[in-house]
Amino acid sequence: MAQISGLVCDTLRQFYIGAVWNNMERTPRHLVLDFGGVITRSLFENRIVVEKLYHLPKGTLGWYGPFDPANDELWQRYLVGAISERKYWYQRCQELEQLVG
Repeated sequence: MAQISGLVCDTLRQFYIGAVWNNMERTPRHLVLDFGGVITRSLFENRIVVEKLYHLPKGTLGWYGPFDPANDELWQRYLVGAISERKYWYQRCQELEQLVG
């Protein structure tokens, strides 16, 4: 996750520098309200990066969320309101923790 977090921070830093320090102004001119999948790729799209980062076999993280809801039972539960999105990610993080220790 550190590698992904670093990429996100670098992207946001460059965006922030361009927005805030443009023409040596010190007043923010832009506001980012949501960057989930807009500025960076989503965790669903970065599964391969996470697998490599933790030395997991390709395909270990077999959940695709909105990219393949029919094959992600937990995502289906989120879609019908049986669980919150926070609960979805909490469970996925627990699964990853069990895999990497």
